[in-house]
Amino acid sequence: VEDIVASFHKELRYQREMLENMKLSVTHLRSQVGEEAEQTLNLSTKLQSELNSIRMEASEDHQDLKLLQQTIFTLGGCGAGAVSGSGSASASASTSIGGCTSV
Repeated sequence: VEDIVASFHKELRYQREMLENMKLSVTHLRSQVGEEAEQTLNLSTKLQSELNSIRMEASEDHQDLKLLQQTIFTLGGCGAGAVSGSGSASASASTSIGGCTSV
């Protein structure tokens, strides 16, 4: 009977050690997951900021392109590079000059 009890105690100590090791592993993994989650959030925030910056630049580029197109149209070139002197300096032309229509 004493051998059975001693064997049981030995197994119980082994199981307790295994449980403690698992607790340490879980604690370590939680720490790693927390750090990775924080890094992921920081990266996501940085990428969102960069995306917003790119969108703003694209919007500015689009406005610049529209102004350039309107200027070319206003000068009567319709993209052909010719400057005829006809038309006005207004950038809001939506009329037809020399057979071209504003975009």
